[in-house]
Amino acid sequence: MPRIRAFGTMPVLLAALVLSGCSTVGPSPDEAAQSAPPDALSQFGTGESLLSHAVTLIAAATPASLAEGNRLAAAADEMGARGAAGAGIVGSTLLRRLYPESAGSYPENGLSWDEARITSPFLLSIAPALVLLDPHAAADDARETVLRPKLAEAEILMPTSPLPPFLQGLLLEKRAAPRADVRARFEAALKRSPNFSPAAAGLARTIISSGSAPSELPLLQHLASLLPTEPQRFAALARGALAAGKPEVAADAAAQGLLRAPADPAFVLLRAQALAAAGDWYQSLWVLDALLRQRPDLTDAILLKARLLHDNAQNDPESLAVLGDAETRYPADASFPEMRARILLDKGQTQEAVTALLHAHELAPEDLEILSLLVSTSAQARQWNEASSWLAMIPGPARTAENLRLGWQISNGLGDHAQALAFALQLFRMTKTADALALEARSMLAAVRPADAMVVIDHALLAMDPPPPLASELHYLRSQAGSADPLFDLRAALRENPDNAEALSAIADFLAAQKDYRKAMEYAKRASTLAPNNAALAQKARELSRLAAAAQ
Repeated sequence: MPRIRAFGTMPVLLAALVLSGCSTVGPSPDEAAQSAPPDALSQFGTGESLLSHAVTLIAAATPASLAEGNRLAAAADEMGARGAAGAGIVGSTLLRRLYPESAGSYPENGLSWDEARITSPFLLSIAPALVLLDPHAAADDARETVLRPKLAEAEILMPTSPLPPFLQGLLLEKRAAPRADVRARFEAALKRSPNFSPAAAGLARTIISSGSAPSELPLLQHLASLLPTEPQRFAALARGALAAGKPEVAADAAAQGLLRAPADPAFVLLRAQALAAAGDWYQSLWVLDALLRQRPDLTDAILLKARLLHDNAQNDPESLAVLGDAETRYPADASFPEMRARILLDKGQTQEAVTALLHAHELAPEDLEILSLLVSTSAQARQWNEASSWLAMIPGPARTAENLRLGWQISNGLGDHAQALAFALQLFRMTKTADALALEARSMLAAVRPADAMVVIDHALLAMDPPPPLASELHYLRSQAGSADPLFDLRAALRENPDNAEALSAIADFLAAQKDYRKAMEYAKRASTLAPNNAALAQKARELSRLAAAAQ
């Protein structure tokens, strides 16, 4: 995938984008290392005691403590301490991966992984997990099986170090675990070290991806203040404000970031995103065009331009041409055929969209958004077996509420009411909403468990204050579960939602049983009008019309 890299200054863009009167963000708190001057190393007595102190500093995982820990490890190695070279490798790797902006300030210790004999139990437990610091590294079942117990052991060995919970958070994040679990690990790392910026960045990512940014913007702003450089802090502020629905704040932060890092195109892109979020899509396109003239390989800029051309300019030919050109230049990038598929789905060109999605899936077989789109398009086409196969590829912990709703629908389509009930139960555990209880009740009715369905329905009606359309559905389901007065429940359903086709159809059946065919016909016709694709309702309306005519 094309990546954002630094490029030359952009005076035209800078002049156009920088805003006046922007607020500033103060520097993050200074970190003081427990350093030992070169002439004081003798106080540790032996290389082993020097190494022990180095490990303690490495475990603290601040930029200064890592640099000092590396220096002490190198000194311990010169004194012949076993495992000192390996400690230096671990510390150097942590410094480069956690704080790339600081790593250049400290000299390399000249050691390599070939020399990484490690004797510290803590570092032995941490070292295999350092691969997680590579943003492109995957975490499959085998890797998780190895790393989980090692990180748990490291957490016990060094209960003050933020590294074990932070690395656990990265592992869970890469495994698409529930966001609450990921969040708990990053929070645990910050509890151990309140200024540990890598965990602050991870927690901010989790908040944004969970959709809770609007209610947690102050926390996102605090987390941004913990990042080590001003450009990083302003970029985090802009992303948090965008996720929180505050495009004007995002634009302000992006402009301030651009002032401090005029060679960084990420701030220009953030500015374009803020303009688009504020509804100024025309200006956003202008900024994107200027940016792409300088950097035609920026994936996010290309995707945003294609989306704006489709959503706002309603210029699908140009939008698809932008994506087609990108696919030609970057054939291994799945994001372009995925976006093309989304546009084709909006245009109703389902078959072409599925072809694009399948290509995207070939390029990125574990991408959850692509898999989710394949699930939904298969379900819409009522291709239940195919939809079930796609859903099975999404790991259980990574399934969203929408995935679970589709799973319920797919299971019903396959006639597997027990599996449908399982999806409904999972959905309720995730969302605690009345609509999940409605799905539970439907599955129980399908499994001929009316008494259990009635318990669920009454709980949803009495304890959860559902909105009128959902209350209408629940009253209808109550009538089907054997309530004492089904007609009362059906009328209650229509009071809540006069357009409830299921309740209208059920009342038509009730009136037909009483041989009041004229009124039954009226209800059935209205239900059929509300659900024009329901052949059974259309047939019912025709039959009741015939009976009503015969009864005159």
